[in-house]
Amino acid sequence: DSTPWARKFLYQRFHDPDWSLVYFDRYTIIMLKNNKRNKKLIAKLALNSNQFRIRLRKLVASSTLNNKFNLASLAGLVGQADLAQEIYQRILFNQPNQSQALFALGSSYADSSDRNSLYEALKYIQESIHQGHLLPAAYNQMGLVYWRLKDYKKAEASWQQSLELDQNNKSALDYLKQIKQFKLRGILFK
Repeated sequence: DSTPWARKFLYQRFHDPDWSLVYFDRYTIIMLKNNKRNKKLIAKLALNSNQFRIRLRKLVASSTLNNKFNLASLAGLVGQADLAQEIYQRILFNQPNQSQALFALGSSYADSSDRNSLYEALKYIQESIHQGHLLPAAYNQMGLVYWRLKDYKKAEASWQQSLELDQNNKSALDYLKQIKQFKLRGILFK
């Protein structure tokens, strides 16, 4: 389930010390509540970070493209962005123009506070658009990266592009509304 609420739920469980991951495969995740009843099972079955990485890499090696995306998403939820990036790069090694992988890799780099990573994010997101990933989400993400780089005009232009694809895009409308409010308060962007 890759719905936003399922992703949020999983992210919260993975980062909650009251839960332990004991099993996952391409389709299933099993976590146990850290309580007295499950203590022995958790001691025997809980996956540490290294075990998670080894298992995930093995699964990726024999997975379909769709499953690779799901496993990369799982790595990101667990907090192993480097492993997610590794999976997207593997996809791109075999399919250099795979627009979804380009966008996902760019989005992964976009979470960084490092300027070089943000420029990498732009490179991959722009290439994903060039390869046909013409979705409002791509322009919204690009706008956020430009915003983090303090290039406010390009951020605004990206969100305008998003609206050209979907005039009701809530994210782009919200970002542009914030820019308008800044401008009305005399906060001008270069």
